[in-house]
Amino acid sequence: NRESDFPYISQAALHRFHGDDHGSDAQDESFLCPGGHDGENITVAVFRPSPVKPEYPRGPAVYYFSFGNYSRLFRHLIHRLYATGNSIALKEVNMYFDNPGKVNTAQTVKLAYERGRKLGLNEVVVASTKGDTAYTALEIFKDFSITVVTYHCGFREPFKKVMPDEVQNDLEEKGATVVSATHALSGVERSIAKKFSGIYPALLIADTLRLFGHGTKVAVEISIMAADAGALSGGDIISIGGTGRGADSALVIKPANQSDLFDMRIREVICKPRSF
Repeated sequence: NRESDFPYISQAALHRFHGDDHGSDAQDESFLCPGGHDGENITVAVFRPSPVKPEYPRGPAVYYFSFGNYSRLFRHLIHRLYATGNSIALKEVNMYFDNPGKVNTAQTVKLAYERGRKLGLNEVVVASTKGDTAYTALEIFKDFSITVVTYHCGFREPFKKVMPDEVQNDLEEKGATVVSATHALSGVERSIAKKFSGIYPALLIADTLRLFGHGTKVAVEISIMAADAGALSGGDIISIGGTGRGADSALVIKPANQSDLFDMRIREVICKPRSF
């Protein structure tokens, strides 16, 4: 934080807050204002409306950013703000759900779609047991290639499929690719653990991912299963998982095949439950 930046930030904030060139609804929004920069770092202030006096901004919360630590997109935004002297309204989205589960399905899929569109992605992988989450994805991800990943045959009963054949056929007729395959983060190790107990590498990876919530683990796992099934192009994807039923977690992932797991990159967490 640098005191020399405050006059510039405050002036920009007041212009923004009193609606100069920004419309009469400016006071209802949070917004970002740039301060000074030295070519390597920049001071940025985030203002919010005051609950006591709405005509004045509250704050600011001031941050000192290093250009080198952020993506080209973020640097472009900050440079544009500094060059124009303007502020920009920020849409606040709570990426954390209070509780896990299917109650978050619609919001998860919507947030995932919006982020995918902004990033220019066109592939989504979604976990679905009976087809409900898959149908929600089909309604929203109109212009995406959709891969639905479901349980492998025998997961609940030997030689019995979990997703009904009529649902799978209908999803495929609607343009989705449906994958039913051995779970990438358990596989034969689950059988060994059931018979001999103990912990094994793939199961350990799965439990480590569950530290972020079960839906995060599922989103990572189904991306591997979709890659191994030949359903992905190799570019970044949206991957959507859930806890039990429905969806509550969405990631931006650079996918990888099972044999190259550690080449995977979890680029972004779009949303997840904070309590699980």
